[in-house]
Amino acid sequence: MLGFLFALFLGWPAILACVVITIIGLFKKDHRFLTLAGIIAIPFSWYVSGFPQVRSLMFLSPMLLFIAAWLMFHKLDAVAWLFAVPFLLLILLFISVVLAMPT
Repeated sequence: MLGFLFALFLGWPAILACVVITIIGLFKKDHRFLTLAGIIAIPFSWYVSGFPQVRSLMFLSPMLLFIAAWLMFHKLDAVAWLFAVPFLLLILLFISVVLAMPT
């Protein structure tokens, strides 16, 4: 059961859910979706960064989504996109690194 919870919150289901919710939030211009995506991103981004001995800036990547949500709340949609897209690019980079790893 514990392995299932780790896979759910730290694995690919959480990453894919975060990406989908982020895209929905950007296109619907709804800050609540971006906030939810930021909350979902916290566990897996901290896990990837090597928490508690932080070794990468992936630790701070959910902040991009929270800033985008704040900007979306204040009707600065274009600027919110400028903060959310780098997060999506970080996830794309992460996916490409994982897929390029030899087995």
